[in-house]
Amino acid sequence: MRSGPAFAAAVILTTVLGSIHAFSVFVIPVEITLGAGRDAVSLVYGIALASLTVGVLVGPRLWQVASPPVVAATAFVLAAAGSALAAVPALPALYLGYGGMFGFAVGSGYGFALVIVNHALSGRRGMATGVVTAVFALGAMAASFLFREAIALWSYQAALLGAAGFFLFCAVAVAVLLVRSGLTIAWPARQTGPAPKSAATPGFFCLWLGFGSGSMAGLMALGHAAAVMEHHGADPVLVTAGVMVITGTNACGSFAAGWLADRGLTRQVMLGLPLLAIAGLLWLATTPAGTATIAGLAIIQIAYGGVIAVYPIATTALVGPLQAARVYGLAFTSWGIAGFAGPWIAGLLFEGSGGYTSAFIAAACVAAVSCLAVVPLRRHLAV
Repeated sequence: MRSGPAFAAAVILTTVLGSIHAFSVFVIPVEITLGAGRDAVSLVYGIALASLTVGVLVGPRLWQVASPPVVAATAFVLAAAGSALAAVPALPALYLGYGGMFGFAVGSGYGFALVIVNHALSGRRGMATGVVTAVFALGAMAASFLFREAIALWSYQAALLGAAGFFLFCAVAVAVLLVRSGLTIAWPARQTGPAPKSAATPGFFCLWLGFGSGSMAGLMALGHAAAVMEHHGADPVLVTAGVMVITGTNACGSFAAGWLADRGLTRQVMLGLPLLAIAGLLWLATTPAGTATIAGLAIIQIAYGGVIAVYPIATTALVGPLQAARVYGLAFTSWGIAGFAGPWIAGLLFEGSGGYTSAFIAAACVAAVSCLAVVPLRRHLAV
């Protein structure tokens, strides 16, 4: 097995599918085109994250019925179909295409990329996971710029159709790389030996609770980043730059968390990240303007990038690599709840109050729950 092509395929999967987190640049154009409210448009992103969760959850069962090249290519084909459907100028098309089909494709592709690095780079699992989750954010950063430019030149529908075409190209690329890698995956059902650990493993509930509550602030910020900056007085050029900066800092958080986890600091990272998010949220609650808003959002994204990198690593440490995909899928349901609720509730609070301050304070309270969940969880981790 050649680890290089397999790792490259995993990186392509997460980089390109990370474009789901560029949704905030669509919010205002969709509102204007369709005459919809902020809460209704925000629901598109919430549905997408819920569907993403389902993709990660059911993926381990679906991935076993086909070879790795077919699994990876199918994720991109479904993403292309969903993006094309979302280009129809109607909210139901956005809910089904972007929210349902594209979201599920991203979940399946993202989860499978983590499986690839678990098998192809087992000796450097922490750093490899950090890279794969970091480039998910870099993909969002690049997509934010490209989508905004396409929307400015043409329309949000044109941006979605362009993405659909690119996804089909990527389907071919990842299939070729995985064929060249010779990667095969021995799923748990094919293993013999002692009964594997399961979600009943001590500490699983804390893992579940810590993951979801630690993710909510970052997901809320990703879903509303452009709108938050515009609300705080940023001009279009600063908004474009700001979205790219905060998604880039997300990647920095993932890199750093993976690097620290390989050095035996997983438990410390899991406890510190929610505290960092709380600091960023309380800063934003003071309603800073311009670059200060970008700085607050960036702090939140550093913390969120670390969360999405360290929790797969913690899951593997808790249950072992053979069961990690299945148990991580179960733990990921908490991320899905946060992803659905966070952006949507932020939209509702904005509509009710005319600002984001109450949403930031609520998210800080949720992040504090993650700190409390991690304290007992640390006893169950060997790293």
